[in-house]
Amino acid sequence: SVFKTFPIPLHESSLQVRVDAFNVFNHPAFGNPSTGLQGGNAGAITNSRFSGLIPSARQLQFSARYAF
Repeated sequence: SVFKTFPIPLHESSLQVRVDAFNVFNHPAFGNPSTGLQGGNAGAITNSRFSGLIPSARQLQFSARYAF
């Protein structure tokens, strides 16, 4: 998270601008390896940890907050 607060001289209020970043370097989250001992997929990792439930791609969130 990175944020900056700007004072506004009107009634001692302020504006806060904020940026939150998730998975900035876009690293994959691999799932657990297969536990089978036979076949072509023995010990292979065939999916990601989240498998579509939670996106593991890079995400940026921008927000602003006005406090008075």
